Amino acid sequence: MGWRRMMVRIGTVCFLLFPFVASASGCFSGTTAVRVGGDTAPDGEAVRTAEPPLELSWLAILYAQSPPRDTVLRKIEAATNTRLNILWVPDALKEGKLNMAFASGFPTKVVTVPDIRNPAFLKAVRSGWFWEIGPYLRDYPNLAAMKPTILKNTAIDGKTYGIYRERDLSRQGVIFRRDWLDNVGLALPQTIDDLYKVLKAFTELDPDRNGIHDTFGLADRNDLKFGAFKTLSSYFGTPNEWGWNDGKLLPEFMFDGYMETMKFMRTLYREKLINPDFALASKTRQWDYFAQGKAGVYIGNMDDARNLNAAAAKSDPAVRIDLVNRIAGPDGRHRVWSQAGHNGMFVFPKSNVTTEAELRRILAFFDRLA
Repeated sequence: MGWRRMMVRIGTVCFLLFPFVASASGCFSGTTAVRVGGDTAPDGEAVRTAEPPLELSWLAILYAQSPPRDTVLRKIEAATNTRLNILWVPDALKEGKLNMAFASGFPTKVVTVPDIRNPAFLKAVRSGWFWEIGPYLRDYPNLAAMKPTILKNTAIDGKTYGIYRERDLSRQGVIFRRDWLDNVGLALPQTIDDLYKVLKAFTELDPDRNGIHDTFGLADRNDLKFGAFKTLSSYFGTPNEWGWNDGKLLPEFMFDGYMETMKFMRTLYREKLINPDFALASKTRQWDYFAQGKAGVYIGNMDDARNLNAAAAKSDPAVRIDLVNRIAGPDGRHRVWSQAGHNGMFVFPKSNVTTEAELRRILAFFDRLA
């Protein structure tokens, strides 16, 4: 089974595990501890194993309002001869909790680190807090199949200190109201000019057919990376963070495409095709504009399409959502910016994983998940 499929299977748990596992110690106050464990398989049969279950504590990040049911966790325990002790930290609190932990130590054997370039984390790694697992990966068939490019992107000083949480290299695109597109008589946008025409029509042609001039084209937020700007900039030919020009490696803002994107955004603002507060708006605000039928286009993570559709359906059951990310730039070429292919990684503190034998058993657990 491929590494991507492994990560999908892990996803039910580990996407949520990304919230940090909280401990009862002072620096983790306000977190929720969930004890998961048992000696029976989901079908009620006793687990037959030659060795006692692996006791595995895990620092994770909670994206939902409350921890998930333990149904999937119990199945994983039964399949891996493991007892999981998941400690959750709400997503909104993760940075503060992690930074405190980097200063005082971790209470668990597995730690989910979302930002591997966090200076406090890098300092902890270079101080020898975590196991280097690179030399062990070849002993586990599924871990050995991890992608070299992503391993390189998650390496610290050329070494592998964790198991990455895979995500698509390209995740950004244009999500729009397909029912509105049909109402104004336009086709799926294929070029920047097409996209501009859609935004203008969604602002001026009463796309929701309520007889009121109360809509605009694009809902955006105060985020130059994960909002609309970065994706639009790639369509205009801006390189991915850095690029070569006349033999020199230069940052993206020194390329013509970056300036053309700024001009395009200024046009949208002047013609009121975008929410006027976009420079200050949060993602929640951007989300609400789209979900409440105020805007017809949302540029961002295409994974958001499903939840946007569900949110919009509450106020308009007839809503239909579509998406595209292959938009041709002014030169006719298709580009889209790429990320690093991961969303952080799982690391193993030496303070809690004290022997190589224990580390190997934990790595076998991750390999078994595949």
